Amino acid sequence: MKKYLLILLVLSDLHFNLGVAAESAGSGKNHPFERVELGYPGGEECSFEYSPIHFCDDVHLEYINLAIQKYAVNFNGHYILLPIPERKEYFEHSLVAIDVVTGIVYPLPFDSYSGVVDKKGNAHNYGKLSFDLKSNKICVNGTVVAYKQEDSGNMCWTFEKNKFVGHSTPYME
Repeated sequence: MKKYLLILLVLSDLHFNLGVAAESAGSGKNHPFERVELGYPGGEECSFEYSPIHFCDDVHLEYINLAIQKYAVNFNGHYILLPIPERKEYFEHSLVAIDVVTGIVYPLPFDSYSGVVDKKGNAHNYGKLSFDLKSNKICVNGTVVAYKQEDSGNMCWTFEKNKFVGHSTPYME
């Protein structure tokens, strides 16, 4: 009797662990990079209009391809939310959502985010992200820079179809 109970416990634990691993790893291999899709008017194929960030350059594609190969989904069911270092001395990252089913990359509508800046315009830490595997909402607590606009606070967007909507930035107009 104890032997059967032990086998049952081992099998149920194995089933639970495999289920958790499958949920965190997605349904298999992630789709390779396909393209960048901005979802907003203006701009180029891989960059918002007037933005210094080009998501199809070698540096950004290296981060994107590495994430596709190594990371599990962490946002909105089948996306990898990926911060990409921009200007490290200013604690700045750009941010993209990678669809692991299609390989399409969706940048958030800003150049970079960092921690809240002081009166001199300097950030002293990284901004904080809030998001969930089972939600289409992403919030940045810190400072967001888009074109010539700088906003600080807790700013949120939801991912709808092929773009992020919410806190307004110049790239959304």
